This record gives sequence, structure tokens and C-alpha cells, in this order.
Amino acid sequence: MTLRGRQRGLAICFCGALIGKLKLFFGPAYNDVDTINNFRQNKRFNVHVAPDNIPAIMSKCSYAVSGAGGMLYELAFLGVPAVAVVLAENQNLIAKAFEDMAISINLGYYKQFSNEHFL
Repeated sequence: MTLRGRQRGLAICFCGALIGKLKLFFGPAYNDVDTINNFRQNKRFNVHVAPDNIPAIMSKCSYAVSGAGGMLYELAFLGVPAVAVVLAENQNLIAKAFEDMAISINLGYYKQFSNEHFL
């Protein structure tokens, strides 16, 4: 799952709705150590903080939940099916284009989500 750090609540919402062991990626700019440690204590998650080998890890994933930015291109290249979340206005066109080409599913803009979307 790849989402920007400032959308922390959204990432937790998705995690509660998905089944199985999840890989969580935190970039080098994510500085909420308590949140990272909380995820590390939960056996449902494999936590990766700024890994050097993201493509190798991602290529083994069955699917990904990702922001609708550059990571979507990387996931498509690796052949990993993705669910895209629009995190910024400039990602709307990317998310729509990927959905139109049946490369990913577009969930839309994250601010429009509620827990009911995932239950």
C-alpha cells in the first residue's frame, strides 16, 4: 500500500478493510515514528521504511492500494494490479486514464471516503 504520510487516517481505513498480511511502505519524509512502531507491532503488517528495493518487494505483491501518482506507473510496469486513490487534484486525470485502460480501479478523491465505503 502506498499513500502519502499526511493521509494517515486513510491508510488505516484501508488496512481495516483488506484481508491478509499487508506490506506498508513509509517514505523517508514520513516522520511519525509512533505510527510506524504501532504498525510494526501488529502481525498483520510487514513494514518497510524507505527501502532501497521497492520494485523487488512490490513485484511480489498480489495487488496494491496506491496514491494515483507516479507509483501507479511503477505498479503497472511491474504488472501489479492496483486500486488508485486520488490524493491531490493533479492525480484525477491519471486515475481516470488508468481506469479507462483497465489498469487500475479508481476509488476517487480520498476526502470523499468514509468507513462505510470499505465495510
